[in-house]
Amino acid sequence: MTSIFGGGDLDLSRSHLAPGTNVLEVTCVFGGNTIIVPEDWNIKLELTPILGGFSDSRKLSSNVQTDLSRVLIIKGLAIFGGGELKCHR
Repeated sequence: MTSIFGGGDLDLSRSHLAPGTNVLEVTCVFGGNTIIVPEDWNIKLELTPILGGFSDSRKLSSNVQTDLSRVLIIKGLAIFGGGELKCHR
């Protein structure tokens, strides 16, 4: 997912992760991305911010169990831009 002087939304709320490790590459340069995921996904952010950032804005419920056999690693770069990870409620 790449945004340069623009933005994008990726809605994965009706998706399922494959077992094991899944990787999503994200690049934000003077732009931004919003990624919407199911609440029970196990997600690790591995992004490098340079005058930008990427935040996990999910408000996780204490009664939702995360499936640890599947993980989504979001890797990438945010330069003068950024992104947000959130879930629908």
